[in-house]
Amino acid sequence: MKKYYSTILLAVFTASFATTQAGAAEKLVNGEDRINAPAIGSGLCVHNLFQSGMVLQRDKPIRIWGWAKPGEKITVTFAEKTQSGIAGADRSWRVELPGMPANTEPQKMSIQGNDSKFELENILLGDVWVLAGQSNMEFPLDRIEESDIEILSANYKNMRHLKVPQLNGSEMLETFPSQNQKDHFFGQSRQGYWDVVSPVNSGSIAGLGYIFARRIHQVTQIPIGMIDISRGGTTVETWTPLSVLKEIDTPEVKAKL
Repeated sequence: MKKYYSTILLAVFTASFATTQAGAAEKLVNGEDRINAPAIGSGLCVHNLFQSGMVLQRDKPIRIWGWAKPGEKITVTFAEKTQSGIAGADRSWRVELPGMPANTEPQKMSIQGNDSKFELENILLGDVWVLAGQSNMEFPLDRIEESDIEILSANYKNMRHLKVPQLNGSEMLETFPSQNQKDHFFGQSRQGYWDVVSPVNSGSIAGLGYIFARRIHQVTQIPIGMIDISRGGTTVETWTPLSVLKEIDTPEVKAKL
């Protein structure tokens, strides 16, 4: 009876998710992306790591960065702390706020420029984990054996998840877009967004990373942020800092560079 009930609930959640995503799915072509927010905006903007719904690392300096007009003064305010910076000739700016303790109370962050201002909402302070590795980390929760109960019980308002888009190419990138993607293996996925963990979206989260984060959260009750940068089939060189690779004088490494 329990298994039957779980199956029915999973079907309901799956149908609801499919309904809300149907419009977006119809517009996507396999292998193509739909960019919803550009990597770098034309005016005052922040790196797409920083969004409403995010988790910031507790007890460490909080570094926020983005782009604006050259010479523009940018003021960032969060949790009654304020810091300002000036955009350089390349439009980039960066500020650093002091470290703060864990906090489950949603807070706002304001970013003020010379002529424009915007706010990010529902921000928590906790522990941020990077989910990195090959396919064993990339494998989503809904592909793991007997994951039905994990998905159905994934109601954690203080757990957040961000999947960094898998962008191809050999060029160094400063940031990433927020997008929807469709491919033959994972189907349609939402990438480059901070989402609150729920039964609707938990199935697409990296399975091993999610179970690890969920267990920590249940024990500590501290907000958890998961940033998934995993990618199947990658070589060890792709996870090595470029500055280190350039110092390795072998034909194999030079060929990869």
